[in-house]
Amino acid sequence: MKSLIEFTRHLYADASDRCGVSTNRDLKTVTARLEHEGLSFLTITLPRLASDLEKALDSGRFASDAWAGFSRRRGLPKFLSGFLRLVFDAHGKLLTEPDIAAVGELRQLLLVFSKIELPCSDERVAAAYRTYVSTEKEVRDYDASASPDRIAAFASLAWSCFGEVFNAVNTRVDSFDLTPRHGPGATAEHLSANSRWKLGYWHERLETVFPMDRYLIPNHRYSPVLESISLLAPGSEAPVRVVTVPKTMKTPRVIAIEPAAMQFAQQALLACITEEIERRPIKDIVSYLSNEPSRRMALIGSRDGSYATLDLSEASDRVSNQLVLAMVRPWRSLSEALQACRSSSADVPGIGVLRLAKYASMGSGTCFPIETMVFTSIVALALSKARSLPPSEAVKWMEGRVRVYGDDIIVPTEYAQDVIDELEAFGLLVNRKKSFWTGKFREACGLDAYDGTDVSVARVRRSFPRSRRDVSELVATSALRNNLFHRGYVKVVAWLDQLMGRLIPYPEVGTESSVLGKHTHDGSYEVQRVCTRLQVPLIKGAVARYRRRSDLLEDYGALSKWFTLKGLDPLSVDHLAVAGRPYASRINVGWTRPD
Repeated sequence: MKSLIEFTRHLYADASDRCGVSTNRDLKTVTARLEHEGLSFLTITLPRLASDLEKALDSGRFASDAWAGFSRRRGLPKFLSGFLRLVFDAHGKLLTEPDIAAVGELRQLLLVFSKIELPCSDERVAAAYRTYVSTEKEVRDYDASASPDRIAAFASLAWSCFGEVFNAVNTRVDSFDLTPRHGPGATAEHLSANSRWKLGYWHERLETVFPMDRYLIPNHRYSPVLESISLLAPGSEAPVRVVTVPKTMKTPRVIAIEPAAMQFAQQALLACITEEIERRPIKDIVSYLSNEPSRRMALIGSRDGSYATLDLSEASDRVSNQLVLAMVRPWRSLSEALQACRSSSADVPGIGVLRLAKYASMGSGTCFPIETMVFTSIVALALSKARSLPPSEAVKWMEGRVRVYGDDIIVPTEYAQDVIDELEAFGLLVNRKKSFWTGKFREACGLDAYDGTDVSVARVRRSFPRSRRDVSELVATSALRNNLFHRGYVKVVAWLDQLMGRLIPYPEVGTESSVLGKHTHDGSYEVQRVCTRLQVPLIKGAVARYRRRSDLLEDYGALSKWFTLKGLDPLSVDHLAVAGRPYASRINVGWTRPD
């Protein structure tokens, strides 16, 4: 806690210098509230104030119920009032020309600890699981009440948007032109990274689309292997394993870990859909390879108000499987493939196994592409209605004006409400606190913008290190230091330099160096020695080293992995002996290149 307080003190001092306001009283408030409320003041309370601030920027007025729990002087809270007065007048009305630097500093001070990776309380984790279950019930309720005419209209727009993509993917499914693959992530069965290349089971419904003799063995010479693989009936399949991962201390993120067989097939469809979209004009509306177009449009929208940024809550958990079935109904093989690799049940801790009405939870390989196509189709339906355009013309009109990347949706501002109404009519939930269209604040794909200026913040991701054994903390703190350095913070960077220097050598290094060290403005670096053998510069510094698990893979599994991943993933020379994500790490200090 002491290091967090010291960091905060120096960050406030920097913000004070950058905007020319005093933060002495603000620091006293932070210290007092920390002693009374603990870490939740930094990680939950202050981010809530940031949300209120963003809505005030969007609406043009500081709401009377904003910043609850903080005393006010007329229309503005006393806490951080020096910065607030540069943005709002004394009655809480947005100034005609607010100080954008003050907007940036306010958000930095309020959000710096918003995503620190610390465990949530058991009560908050249990609440997240209950929300997962209640959302599932709402999807079922939507399915029971959905209008057939509305779903038919949705399907028509989906076919106009993605018909060519569906045709191509359907053909590739029929011709077995897919490349299933395993990733390094966890599986429901807790299989190691290499062992999953020799699965001892397969699903009957997968067999109809992803036959074992095509996808589980490298060639027909190994056909006898298939006799030892068990075929599981739908009722015998393992459910997805629902878990939580860090998001914020207020609410963890709920994801589902898929069985290895499902994950294997899902990755094939993900790659196929991505490839086919990138070959067609629809990539000007939807792209899975980059979110940069969305970020650029958000920046433009913040400057001239032309675009609205919309955000969905529990996006993947609210996509009904009935919508997905309607979307791909004319393409029988594609529809069968999507359903075959979809887990139909989930094991929720403390609740048990429940049948799923949603298409897939976050964690499925097909979740992101399918939800993006569903959201795009709904947006197209809304715009088709609003502009009285037939489906094909509506899709053509959207090119360059609409961008969808997962649940980050960007549309022309004048149609924002039409799109919101249509999204909610399909059982989705628009997050009004994170959707912006009336003021000059926009948020999309990790970019926060105000009036054409990037006001995104640097965040503390982990607690500060106490020794060299805190490898993840050292790496995260060094990244934070350099992020703040490039943003122009001086005092907090000097404090972080002292903190790191007490634990490891902390020299100036190049931006691409593997050495933990300080970046410079011109990209220069220290040279403490020259290697007499190679004649290259050397510096004494710390490098994080990671170990992977021993995981021997032989026989047909080794061949399958080689033929599948060759040319797709950079395979290490020992990939058949060790694999998976690092499970241990250490800091090595020695002489290495600083560039």
